[in-house]
Amino acid sequence: YFVNPNNSSQCLPCTNPNCAICQNSTACIECNAGYTLNQTSSECVACSSIISNCATCTTQVSSYSCTGCQNGFSLIGGDCINCSIPNCVACSPTQFGTIACTTCASGYFLEDPSDCYLCSAVLYSCSTCNSA
Repeated sequence: YFVNPNNSSQCLPCTNPNCAICQNSTACIECNAGYTLNQTSSECVACSSIISNCATCTTQVSSYSCTGCQNGFSLIGGDCINCSIPNCVACSPTQFGTIACTTCASGYFLEDPSDCYLCSAVLYSCSTCNSA
């Protein structure tokens, strides 16, 4: 929204799609979640269209930086990397150049360096557990 230049007590909606706050009807200054501002065009661009599987991002002077990834992907070296470990929702790089799971999906627990096991497979009728 922006303040109507003809009536300062009235706010008008931005015409720019995915714009949260605009300077006028077309110039956006803050985008909705999941979008970032293209500083040249003042339009909001989806983070996932700039960086694959990116959920949140920021605009630097002439480039974009991912700050958070979609579920099942982890931010590693500026990119969103698929954990590719079954039932893993967050992972990180290891010193050996591989990926290790750091957080398992609900109903699973982390065991070994990076495997997610079903809670009920270990304890009958268990739906929530942890590796402790």
